Amino acid sequence: MASNSGPYDINEDVWYYEEKKGLILVHQIRNKNGDYICTAQIDLPWRKIEASLLRQKARRRAAKKS
Repeated sequence: MASNSGPYDINEDVWYYEEKKGLILVHQIRNKNGDYICTAQIDLPWRKIEASLLRQKARRRAAKKS
């Protein structure tokens, strides 16, 4: 998958980018007063996302059989 222009907003403090290797989730960390502290970034490889989706699908199928 090619890089898309993004960012894709989740809310004002969280957004993500779609990249060739996966999603990059960016989160602004704030204190109790809402003051900015720092920004954290998490890289989620497509293979991990795909594995998670397959597990969810298997759980749904198992629940329907019960």
